[in-house]
Amino acid sequence: MSCILSIDASQDPAQAVLVEIQDRKVKIVEHHSLELGDIFRTPSYDHDDQVPEVVPSEKLIQLVKMFQGEWVRSILIVPLHRALSLNLELPFGNMSSINKILELEVQDRIPFSTDNFHLSPTPLGPLNEGEFDIHVTLTPDEYMSHLIQVTTSDVFEPALITTAPHVLSAAYYLAPDYCQEDATLLYPLQNALALLFVVDGVARAGRVISLCTTSSKTPSQEEIQKAYSEAKLALVASEKRYSTTFSRIYLMGDTPEPRLLQQTMGREMEELPPSELIPSCTPQQGLATFGAVFAQDRTPPKLLGNLRTGAFSYRPQLQELITGLRKLTLPLALMLLTLSCCLLVSYWIRSQHLSTLQTAMATQIERVIPEAQPEAGKELEFVQSHFGVLHTQLKEIGSTAQVSATTALAELSEDFSEAKSVDVKRITITGKTVAIEGNAPNYLAVDRLKNKLRKRSIFCGKIKDDTSSSGSKKVGYRFTLTLCE
Repeated sequence: MSCILSIDASQDPAQAVLVEIQDRKVKIVEHHSLELGDIFRTPSYDHDDQVPEVVPSEKLIQLVKMFQGEWVRSILIVPLHRALSLNLELPFGNMSSINKILELEVQDRIPFSTDNFHLSPTPLGPLNEGEFDIHVTLTPDEYMSHLIQVTTSDVFEPALITTAPHVLSAAYYLAPDYCQEDATLLYPLQNALALLFVVDGVARAGRVISLCTTSSKTPSQEEIQKAYSEAKLALVASEKRYSTTFSRIYLMGDTPEPRLLQQTMGREMEELPPSELIPSCTPQQGLATFGAVFAQDRTPPKLLGNLRTGAFSYRPQLQELITGLRKLTLPLALMLLTLSCCLLVSYWIRSQHLSTLQTAMATQIERVIPEAQPEAGKELEFVQSHFGVLHTQLKEIGSTAQVSATTALAELSEDFSEAKSVDVKRITITGKTVAIEGNAPNYLAVDRLKNKLRKRSIFCGKIKDDTSSSGSKKVGYRFTLTLCE
């Protein structure tokens, strides 16, 4: 099931619906309307002046915020007063090849430059043998930029932007076995008519024909006749292009002077109001509800004219990120609350453990040093300061010998370097006592080493000699000497 937000801004007040779509069945969940004003008209300014800043429409944001439900995609239907469409015949129908030659092909068909226009192509399938029908919508770049800036905000960004005639083909999606394959769909707008021409069940071209050519809000009989004649010319042109006859015109709402329309068009008329396709759908909700069909996230029908292509394509990454973050607001808040509680509990446990350690340390200090009175909470600093004092005092005690251990080792290394046949295993210096252990090849080598040590002025007294033979035919010696005071 897809939940779609569709806004029809081609009429005033704008009509917006939130619908659920599943298995070609559409259900209107919410409906709101609001006058948006002329928000899509590009502001005029002198090109020498700085371009005025365009901000999202507050009215459009207000309309979107009226909805309580959530949606996965959205579509916006805009007025057709700044768009032009045409059909091309090309020898291929894939988009990569179309985009390579599209601008040149369109330029050959129109009398003005396409440099400042945005081209939106839609392949419609094979036309004749070896040819493909391509529908192209031309929109001024300036208008498209203004359109995107006005409609994009932190609460809404339309995935699709189209015009009123293009959404009428939803009738063929909602009732695939009812409508004739070659027909015309006519939907009355405010003082205008939206026409869609369908051939072989595929929407081929759309037109919006104004009923009022003056400032009057009510069209005159002459204006109505002129509009119907223009509609007849558009119908005949489409019939000629596709070599067919539109035997039926589906009226999707009430039109002024229906008898005159019948006489002018010369085709069989059949009423097909939106309520016959979508339950409880009013004429005001019709276009918005039809548009929602094309915004489905799974296998939507082909939309004849989507203006959001190329440089103006819908890139949902940021919007999806914002939507995802909104959905995660409550879980994230609960997670942060849980984390805060865990940190507080951990802090309390550590505080209690630290308090227990400080109490035990104070008790031990009082037992060892009764006269000490460490400040509460600073028992560790007290112990560390006393250790520092003790370490300093021990360093000052030192040894009573005249020479240091480093000097004794230096002189011993000279003797052993000369007696190369004698091995030294260990030299231990404790206070004034120096103990030397090692192996010698024979007793003669031991006596020579002993005589050298006796001649050293740093040693006083007798040398204690604990020499014994080992099983490896070597003589193990151990000398104990005393450093002079």
